[in-house]
Amino acid sequence: MARAYRLRWLEIPAVLLLMILAALLRWNWDYRSASVDEASNLFNGWLLLQGQEVHTMAYQPTWPYMGMLPLGWVDMWGGLIAARALNSVWGVLSVSLVALTARSAFGVPAGILAGVVLAVYGPAIHLSTFASHDSLAIFLLCLALYLWTIATLRGRAWLLPLGSLAMVGAVLTNYILLMVAAGTLVYLTLTGAIAQIRRGKTPDDTWPHPMRWGWLVSLWLPFLLLIGYGWYYRVELSQLWQAHVLTSHLPQPLITWDFVKPLRDYLWAPFLAGLLAFDRSGRRLFAGWLWLLAFILIAHQWYSQDATRLVPQTVYIMVSLAILAGGGLVTLARGWEAKAARRAAVAAALMLSIALLSHLGLEGQKVLPGLRSYWPETSPLMAFLRNRVSDGDVILMEEGAVGRYYLIAHGTPGHIPAQVWDTWYYQDETGRGSDAALYERAIAQQRFDYVVFDYNVTKELDQAVLPALRRGYRLIATFPTQTGNSQPIEVFEKIE
Repeated sequence: MARAYRLRWLEIPAVLLLMILAALLRWNWDYRSASVDEASNLFNGWLLLQGQEVHTMAYQPTWPYMGMLPLGWVDMWGGLIAARALNSVWGVLSVSLVALTARSAFGVPAGILAGVVLAVYGPAIHLSTFASHDSLAIFLLCLALYLWTIATLRGRAWLLPLGSLAMVGAVLTNYILLMVAAGTLVYLTLTGAIAQIRRGKTPDDTWPHPMRWGWLVSLWLPFLLLIGYGWYYRVELSQLWQAHVLTSHLPQPLITWDFVKPLRDYLWAPFLAGLLAFDRSGRRLFAGWLWLLAFILIAHQWYSQDATRLVPQTVYIMVSLAILAGGGLVTLARGWEAKAARRAAVAAALMLSIALLSHLGLEGQKVLPGLRSYWPETSPLMAFLRNRVSDGDVILMEEGAVGRYYLIAHGTPGHIPAQVWDTWYYQDETGRGSDAALYERAIAQQRFDYVVFDYNVTKELDQAVLPALRRGYRLIATFPTQTGNSQPIEVFEKIE
């Protein structure tokens, strides 16, 4: 009891230091102008606040009112920095929830280790300072895991439906988590039912507190909300399903090196440490649950082969692996009868913990600059266009969402364009899409007052329409992208 009392007093400052560490690593919010993904989220949030409908559900796996509206509201109040700061809040809270989950399952030292793993993980830091829906989705996922863990390991069954409600919010914020929710429902129901049937003779590998049948049913009830949601948005969700699932093709060969190598580089260390969690008596089914969630997300990433989602996906996976790694390293020091063996095990666990955290921390700081610099720096460009553009102008711009965000949502009176078309999509009475002939015709008719190219995303299209552009437009400014792309951003104005 004296040891537990001392540990409790050490836990409070340790958790405070953990949250301070997580906050300090997520403090930089003005490292670069908005990326196209951030600008799209923030502009669509602004549209929702204006009472306008956004048409994103057919291609973006998030409910706009969860994934975009909170960011848009904070952005309207404090701009891009405030939106990124909000995600930093979600990131710090996620770190604390992971620590609390590991603490509940494996003890205080495991909780601190798990929290530090997520706190120093480079992609997690990046998502916490990036205005996307992922940070909120990860927080809600962590909250659901924590509530479910307390319910199953501490006998507080009334938390089961609350965990499910948090998971419903996570699914609405990122549809990918529907597979995680389904896996959890099946796993917790089966193991809970088995424990209920074998009540009184349950081995130490199963849940310590068998759930009654009524509570197992309550685990499912909040997900009825998703059925209503799916029915209401059935058309949009059907389009999303066709675009992202039915038209996807399995890679050949089935397991590709391009898929394995990035996941290995990001996750190998906590993956190996997490395997040790299976050695903890009474927590094997708990560890199996977390491994199931991790492999569900890995399987999804393998099926989609979506390189743009690889980095965010590793953070979702790391939520489970961080808890397992903390529990595994602490388990390594337990169960030794001989004093000498116990001391050696504690020393080994301590050294491995330091090695793991040092590796993740150093690698995280190494990859972070690259994660924050792959898109163009557009602050000088937007400052130039704000003074140059007049009300009612029409602009064609590569990654036009950036222009809509800075020039329309945050435009200055007298300098707000009527439309900023993206080179990915244009529409007029002659057609719609991203065909070069469509743009050449619109450029020849001088339908755009300004054209902005950085030759990065739609390079072939840009090069195809340049001859027509040079006949009716003149180059008025160039700006460096400040990326690995040596091509500058070029601004063309139509010749009157």
